[in-house]
Amino acid sequence: MITDIIYKNALIYPEKKALICGDRAVTYNDLRDETEALSDLLIDYGAVSGNIIGVLLYTNIDFVIAMLSAAHIGAAIAPLNSSLPNDAIERLLNAVDAKHILTVSTLSKKIDPNGRKIICIDHQEFSSPHTKPAVNNDELFILTMTSGSTGDPKPIALSQK
Repeated sequence: MITDIIYKNALIYPEKKALICGDRAVTYNDLRDETEALSDLLIDYGAVSGNIIGVLLYTNIDFVIAMLSAAHIGAAIAPLNSSLPNDAIERLLNAVDAKHILTVSTLSKKIDPNGRKIICIDHQEFSSPHTKPAVNNDELFILTMTSGSTGDPKPIALSQK
């Protein structure tokens, strides 16, 4: 599983920088802890293994943590480009049947809840730890989107392998 790599590095290099983006840096320990906290929050919101989590975040460390957190519970992400018009984001969410969306408050207005759980990670109280489901490398990891020749979004699935 992809998060196993992060966890192993947190044991070996706890204070070594794992990610740097702009003026923010996180160590392997920080990355592990933030991944754990966000995966617990996803569980609090009812996300389970096999779900597709829409991710409407800026391209930064939070995006990486969102990706790892979803993988940690056996869910996959569908990354959403924040520069897309609202109707295009809605079509993509419908194409992948995302029931949960990770975002920040400044981008949340681009999403029609439409029965989905919108999780603004910049305004959350993080909960106590949960037991994580067993996840294997065959679990879906990410859905990238293509429009192909029809112009309709089509998901392309990639596993954790």
